[in-house]
Amino acid sequence: MNLNELLRARNGLPDERQAARKIATFAVIPAAMCGLLMGARFVGIADPAERLVWVCVGAASASGLSVAFLVLGIHYLFGFRPIAILADALVGLLWGLVFGGALFMSLLALHVVRPSVALCALLLIPLGSVTVPVVRAWRDRSRK
Repeated sequence: MNLNELLRARNGLPDERQAARKIATFAVIPAAMCGLLMGARFVGIADPAERLVWVCVGAASASGLSVAFLVLGIHYLFGFRPIAILADALVGLLWGLVFGGALFMSLLALHVVRPSVALCALLLIPLGSVTVPVVRAWRDRSRK
């Protein structure tokens, strides 16, 4: 996955309409991951594997499509600026997912801490999605 495309789309390149579509495409990725996890929680342990596949695929598709339409609806109603902020949050979310997931898996593999404490590394995900837009806004204000 190349985040340069998302960063170019954040600046409205090549035009705002195509950039909004690209941002909506990137927003589908974490939404589909959440849909997969949610679908796995709906299915019981004793259920057949086909039901797990159908429920997970359905939940991932529904959450991905709903987020894509939500992003495009926000662009249609409010313009490009909220979508640019969402793109910053997506960049932070994906960076947080990479670093938080790697730290979580490393802590589990090395048996450094208990698994319940290792879950705290996943807090880098929402922290990244909040930090990147704030830092970008601060940096843009300091340039002026």
